[in-house]
Amino acid sequence: MFERLMIATDFSEHSLKSLSVIPHFVRVGLREVYVIRVINLNRILGVAGGVNVDEYVKVCTEEAEERLREISERIKEMGVRAIPIRPIPVGDPVREIVEKASSLNVDLTVVGSRGRGLLREILLGSVSEGVVRRSKRPVLVVKGEVGDLFGRIVFAHDLKEHSDAVTKYVKYIAERVGSEVLLVHVIEKGEIFDE
Repeated sequence: MFERLMIATDFSEHSLKSLSVIPHFVRVGLREVYVIRVINLNRILGVAGGVNVDEYVKVCTEEAEERLREISERIKEMGVRAIPIRPIPVGDPVREIVEKASSLNVDLTVVGSRGRGLLREILLGSVSEGVVRRSKRPVLVVKGEVGDLFGRIVFAHDLKEHSDAVTKYVKYIAERVGSEVLLVHVIEKGEIFDE
């Protein structure tokens, strides 16, 4: 069920914290991790003239190749096959991550979050938020340090069909590692239940 993950990274400290989930997923059957780095053209397209896009992509690609090798070695040390995505995608990170996760049919996409304030998220956008909104595949957002990822699972269920789809993942993990599962449903003020 969780044999193939894809981790998206921009090499920031926040995105590299995502690697800390790998040992937890090894416990539930992880075999391979795809690592994607997208060269973000959105950062330079709004800049006034004077930017050589080809040179920018070349420099970023060289840096990315070296960093992807380092990350792949760290992943291999965790006992998992590491597969860097090549050629390194260039463009909009959200679109590239979502499309690659879909085409590779990964079980889960893992993205880090910088934890910026709400106003900055609204004004600047967020790759992690964009991936969550657009992906048809499950997404895990890592924000901060990861403790015992599966020790206690809080499963927020809204009693709708799409939450039922998550049930199989929660059950699978809980059975594999002996997790405690806390099932939560919040009744909103004014909400009426037929069942």
